[in-house]
Amino acid sequence: RLDLMPLRRRIGESLKNPGRPGLTILPGRKDRSRDMAGDLSTLKEMDYNHVLCLLTEDEFDRYGVLELKQAYVEQGFQVRYLPIPDQGTTRPDAMNAALLWMDDLVQNGKNVLIHCVGGLGRSGTVAACYLTEYFQLDADEAIEFVRQARSRRAVENNRQAEFVHDYAAEFVRNNPD
Repeated sequence: RLDLMPLRRRIGESLKNPGRPGLTILPGRKDRSRDMAGDLSTLKEMDYNHVLCLLTEDEFDRYGVLELKQAYVEQGFQVRYLPIPDQGTTRPDAMNAALLWMDDLVQNGKNVLIHCVGGLGRSGTVAACYLTEYFQLDADEAIEFVRQARSRRAVENNRQAEFVHDYAAEFVRNNPD
């Protein structure tokens, strides 16, 4: 299942052909009986050629997707890796760099897939931070938006929710307009 985030740009600002961020479970995840080739083919059919992968190195083995990185390359996906530990967060500067990459693609009409293992905690946290920075939602609105689009369980724990709040506060403080 790929959950798309129906986005509108900041008030008064429009994009001619915006791309769309999407969140999903780890493609090819063996413990959920996912078929990697089928999952990647579906993503291609939906015009998702850019991926923000949040897995740590050990998770590729743990979830039976050791060949995923190579499959991404072979099938022409452009992938950015932002390894975040399960149930965890990352550094604000690393988040900012990943979101800048993602927004550049979205502004240019490209769809971007965000995934961790379950597509909820880490993926939801990244999506919520994206909404605070580029769509001027406050942290609670962004978290709720992601939960409505993906799952009530998205942004899985207090640490992740606090990260979204801290990230939003830092962005607003440094970018008051």
